[in-house]
Amino acid sequence: MQKCYNCGKEVDDNVLICPECGALVRRYTKPAQQIPEPENVPYFISERTPSESREDLWELLDAVGLDYYDRFEWLLRTDMRCGTDNLIVERAEAARTITFESINSLPSDLQPADLVTIQGFQSIAKTSHQLRKILLRILRSGAHIWDETDSRQLSEEECSLLLNLLMVQESMEAKQNKQRHQEGVALAKNSGKYAGRKKIVVDPNLFRQIAEDFRNHKVTEEEAMHRTGIRSRSTFYRRLKEI
Repeated sequence: MQKCYNCGKEVDDNVLICPECGALVRRYTKPAQQIPEPENVPYFISERTPSESREDLWELLDAVGLDYYDRFEWLLRTDMRCGTDNLIVERAEAARTITFESINSLPSDLQPADLVTIQGFQSIAKTSHQLRKILLRILRSGAHIWDETDSRQLSEEECSLLLNLLMVQESMEAKQNKQRHQEGVALAKNSGKYAGRKKIVVDPNLFRQIAEDFRNHKVTEEEAMHRTGIRSRSTFYRRLKEI
């Protein structure tokens, strides 16, 4: 049993608010067991967890089933989110061993502790593009790779080097594809075969009326786009700037 600090009535330990006077009881009781915190709490934890001085601290601890103050444990259990970002902290799952058969055999939630076994790099894919795509998916997740042909696990240094090389190759290929596309468009324009996408024709008077209604909050964005026949939001707002 505990006593209300305000009226002195004895109430059950699980009671939060005194039924006699309505005072908040548990906040003023003797704190439950606390786990000593390190002197320097990492910023990403302190920013996302309640401090000891917070008035509703014990209500927040109760909500996640804690009867002691542990910031990191609270962060693992809560479904509350920090207002500055959408970072989610989850408890690590047990390591899994995954036999690679195809890209579809890789789980979507690959974890750093997972081990993916392969029958040599040649067996992963038929083309270099597919090989890079699969390896990037594995390596970016932080999972380890076991090569059955050599009966060994790739070291962290090997995985890091391989990941960097694949990312550089991916970036270079993307730039080359973009350059080839631009060159092809320029060549088509010079020969009169390409004039870009045709501009969506909208009656000017109708668009001005709809634009005025939209700016005056008489119609929603979705309704305005539907009435003008414009499907792209970027095109719709670009047209608004033109008038």
